[in-house]
Amino acid sequence: MDRLAVISTRALTVAIMSATMQQQSRTSVETNDTIEIKEGAFTVPDSIRDEGCWICFRLEERTDGKTAKVPKNPRMPVKMHNCDPTDPDNGVTFEGAMDAVDVSQMELGDDGLDGVGLQLDGTPLVGIDLDDVVHDEEIDEWAWRLIDDFGSYSEISPSGTGVHVLVEGGLDGKLGHKNDNLGIEMYEHERYLTFTGRHISGTPETIEEAPEGLIGAHQRKHIGESSSATDDDVGNSDNTVGIDDDRTDVTHLDLTDRECEIVEAGCRYDDDFALLFEEGSTAWDSVKWSHDRSRADASLASKIAWWGQEADMIDFELDRAEIEHIFLASDLANRRKVKERPGYVRRTISAVI
Repeated sequence: MDRLAVISTRALTVAIMSATMQQQSRTSVETNDTIEIKEGAFTVPDSIRDEGCWICFRLEERTDGKTAKVPKNPRMPVKMHNCDPTDPDNGVTFEGAMDAVDVSQMELGDDGLDGVGLQLDGTPLVGIDLDDVVHDEEIDEWAWRLIDDFGSYSEISPSGTGVHVLVEGGLDGKLGHKNDNLGIEMYEHERYLTFTGRHISGTPETIEEAPEGLIGAHQRKHIGESSSATDDDVGNSDNTVGIDDDRTDVTHLDLTDRECEIVEAGCRYDDDFALLFEEGSTAWDSVKWSHDRSRADASLASKIAWWGQEADMIDFELDRAEIEHIFLASDLANRRKVKERPGYVRRTISAVI
């Protein structure tokens, strides 16, 4: 097994349910057949392999106990200095970044670098990040349609539940770049993407140029008009329904006395608990949670579970349903993705209990 395969085994092996593939002018993906990730090997598109757009990253535990993918300077693989992932001067070739990972792991073992990342700044690329779209070996239909439309290199993200799509092109500056309710982000700069190489079979192994207008069409369909999209102002694909239309005032939500006691204790003694519970719809977009809504969800779920099941000052223990009820009462949970996907909350809580 080569060094690429060794690192790729750190990613979760996933089989994705999708559709019948048809060969047209580009690969087409429908919805009912099985498409599997290639096992045990990276796929690196030739067009970016030798470009100086690669850095490294290391998995590091944050103060809340969760894990962050911290960007590291590939030129300092043993000292592992942090780097600005948006500065093109920090990038090296893919081989250079992989060499840094090799050296780091040889010197430091499991404490070394964990993988490589792709800088978007200084490249003609748009990175599309689809969050939480793979469930029980199936991928959400809307996500497959997007992948099919772009017909470009696509891979499973490090979490095993998301997808990254890389295309050449540019964003429409008049439109938004993310919709947290749906779980989609589109960037062309000021971000880097961890790179797994876990190519999704049935999609090209090359990065293709997006047809004119296609990127903007998907921005408009999945994100909306606002260039500073948030949970409060992003509508659905036709912009007729905003998140405020189904928002619930958490102060009037019917929590039981037991649940209220947990919320009061958590908010009193844990500032992050209070921030996520009371202002989570905006507070999640912070470096504290790596600007990642799913990380914020997991953090709040973990805090509710700890206060409800482990805190010595509480003389009772919550069951899973009560923990879920508290989470759903939070401001963080007031978004369409949570309301329309009850299984998402259950999976999040199961992961932290």
